[in-house]
Amino acid sequence: MIGDSISSSVVKRALDGVWERQRAISTNLANYDTPGFKAKVVTFEDALREEVMKIQDTAKTREEIRSHLPAIENTNIRVAEDRTISQRLDGNNVDMDGESIELAKAQLQYMYLTNSMTSMYARLKTALSSNN
Repeated sequence: MIGDSISSSVVKRALDGVWERQRAISTNLANYDTPGFKAKVVTFEDALREEVMKIQDTAKTREEIRSHLPAIENTNIRVAEDRTISQRLDGNNVDMDGESIELAKAQLQYMYLTNSMTSMYARLKTALSSNN
């Protein structure tokens, strides 16, 4: 299928992961004043990297690569509670400044990934239209 590649699969799953991270950060910020609330953290990069490395180590043909793409597209996006000790008396461990920085970082990552996806499809469109 057109557009099936390791790169496009990684970008798609990374978009999902960063989107989930933005949701978790927004939840953290919304619960800043909730006593006992524990911040959520989202991880997916290591699992995604591991799946890509597996494909690079084992898949040699285009068909073998395609058969492994669902593993990338289904990479685990893990949402867990941040178990760091709270510095606040109410037990809440949300760090407003840290969360704000992480949200800005996630927004930049999402913007970069969407630009990357747009560029991939623009190149594909150019390649297809130049053959006509």
